[in-house]
Amino acid sequence: MLLLLAVAAKVPVSPENISSAGDGDLALFRRIVAEMQGGASYYAAAHHQLVTSGYGTQSVFNWRLPGLALILSVMPSLDVGQWILIAIAVLAGNVMVWVLNQQGGWRLASLGGVVMLLSLAGAFTPGTVLLSELVAGVLVLLSVALYGSGFRRAGLAAGAVALFAREFAGIYILVCIWLAWRAKRWRELSACAAVLLVYGAYFLWHYGQVQLHVTASDRGYAEDWIQFGGLSFVLATSAFNGFFALLPTPAHAVLLPVALLGLLAWPGETGARASLTVLAVIIVFAVVGKPFNTYWGLIYTPLLSLGLAWAPWAIADLMRGALGRRRTEPQIG
Repeated sequence: MLLLLAVAAKVPVSPENISSAGDGDLALFRRIVAEMQGGASYYAAAHHQLVTSGYGTQSVFNWRLPGLALILSVMPSLDVGQWILIAIAVLAGNVMVWVLNQQGGWRLASLGGVVMLLSLAGAFTPGTVLLSELVAGVLVLLSVALYGSGFRRAGLAAGAVALFAREFAGIYILVCIWLAWRAKRWRELSACAAVLLVYGAYFLWHYGQVQLHVTASDRGYAEDWIQFGGLSFVLATSAFNGFFALLPTPAHAVLLPVALLGLLAWPGETGARASLTVLAVIIVFAVVGKPFNTYWGLIYTPLLSLGLAWAPWAIADLMRGALGRRRTEPQIG
């Protein structure tokens, strides 16, 4: 716990770093929730704060989905929501460490535990419960861990909640659909598809509500969300992780491929679920995202960091392969 709190102070999750206009997205989300606590509806509060802060409102993608704000607005304080997020993060980290121990032994689990401590430290930063990206990222990690431990229904439920927190988690649900199809788990595939259908209806309703509140005087952005930021944007998003944040930016160019190598070396369906999700998100972020959207990395970096736990064995395998030797660790059961 003390280590988490110490590292959290160094994680770049703050109003100063998470900004696009005015005094930052995190401060914007805080004001929206505060206005809702005063009796305003989500869409009225969001429109007022977006316009007042100089944000564009013409695009529906400038409006966060209302679920997280609604939940936080009915809580006694944001601290309650923050502690709930911390509890979920601790649960996700512990379940994932258990999965690593089952699949690769205590050495892998120990390294994974350190990685999880650093990766989830952002959940301990006050106010970060307002960030739907962080909430969704923690829930996706929990989902992968639950799937890996055999609790498939709970894993799907966690993934579904992540999707309703942030639409980017839809990439993860698509990965779940593909894995269920490959394994011929038709009920699971149907459940995943149902989640997407319900979410689609929810997003259409959200779109309709946004259109009811947008006026002719509202501004939009000249630049599109399709920016083709490529590797530079992806590297910037990877910095929103406890471990990556401890090192200078040039080091991320080394850590990112090492982490990806580790994920690709992770055997079994759990490894496929994690690696495919990270790779798919990275591909999307290479195309979509404005320069100030780097905090979107909170969606996938908890999974990305797990690749660092597997990396020593992945690198050792490459060396053994070059020398014609067999793999010895970790023993996968």
